[in-house]
Amino acid sequence: MDEWHSWRRGRVAESTWKRDQSVIAGLPRAMGSRELRSIRTRDIEHAITEDRVTVSTMKRRLTTLGAFFSWCVREGMLPASPVKGVEVPRGTDVVVAMNPWTWQELEHVAADMGQHAPRMADVVLVLGWTGLRWGEARALRVGDVMREQGSAALMVRSSHSEGMREKSTKGGRSRRVPVADRVLPIIERWVRDKSPSDLLLTTERGAQVHKSNLRRAVRWHDYAPGHSIHDLRHTAATEWLRSGVDVRTVQAWLGHSSLTTTQVYVHYLGSSADRTALDLINERGTLGAHDSGSA
Repeated sequence: MDEWHSWRRGRVAESTWKRDQSVIAGLPRAMGSRELRSIRTRDIEHAITEDRVTVSTMKRRLTTLGAFFSWCVREGMLPASPVKGVEVPRGTDVVVAMNPWTWQELEHVAADMGQHAPRMADVVLVLGWTGLRWGEARALRVGDVMREQGSAALMVRSSHSEGMREKSTKGGRSRRVPVADRVLPIIERWVRDKSPSDLLLTTERGAQVHKSNLRRAVRWHDYAPGHSIHDLRHTAATEWLRSGVDVRTVQAWLGHSSLTTTQVYVHYLGSSADRTALDLINERGTLGAHDSGSA
C-alpha cells in the first residue's frame, strides 16, 4: 500500500492523495499486516465500517481501497479486486461523537480564551453561533457578508482546509447562514476597512487563520479539554434546535444534503430531554416517599 501511495502522488489531486493518506492511517492494524492475497470481501466490509464511523468516512475508505486494489489487479498482483461488489450499508446507524457547549457555557469559555487572544476568542464565538465548518469559515470573504434590513447573513460558497486547495462546500452547494445579534458586532469589526475580496477571518496581522495557531493562541487544551473545534458546529446545531428552530431550517443552515444527518442532533437532544424527564420522575418519587413516611 505504501508503494501504491507513492506511485499515486502527482497522478491525482493533492487533496485526493492526502485523503488516501488519512484513510491508510485509519485502517485496522490487523489488516495492514495481512498478505495481499488473503484479503477477502468481508475484510473490506469490516475495514470500512470499523468504529461505527460516519457514512461519508465509509465512502472515503471504500473509494481509497477500491483504487488501491484496482491498481493491484493492473499490476498483476491479484486476479480480482476484493472490493468489487462492496457497498456502504444502507440505513447505517451512524454514531457521531459530539460534545457541544450551550451558548451560555461557550460565553464563559470564550471569555477565558479572550484573556490571551481576544480576536481568536471571537472566532470561537462566531463558529459556535453560525455552525460553519472550519474550512468554510477560513474561505469566507468580506463580500460574503450580506446585509439586509438591519440584519446580516453569511453566504457560504467554498471551503479551504489547511494544506488543501480551495474547493466547493461539502454538499457542493452555496447556502445562506443568518448572523445572530450576539456575533453581528464581531462580524462588523472584521469587515471594517477591508475590500470585498479580502478574507473575513484573519489574524491581527491580516493572515489567514490556521487551526493549530488558533488552538495555541486561545490555550484550547486548558479551556476546552475534551472538545474539538468541530464541537463549535455541534454547539450551533443543538442550540438552534433547543431554541425551537425547525429541523429543516437547521438542515439548510448546516448545509446537510440529507435530513438524516441533521436528525443526529435531534436524537442527541432527545437523550438530554430523557434525562431531564427522569430527574422530574425521581423528584416526584422522592416527594411521594416523604409524604408516605410522614403519614
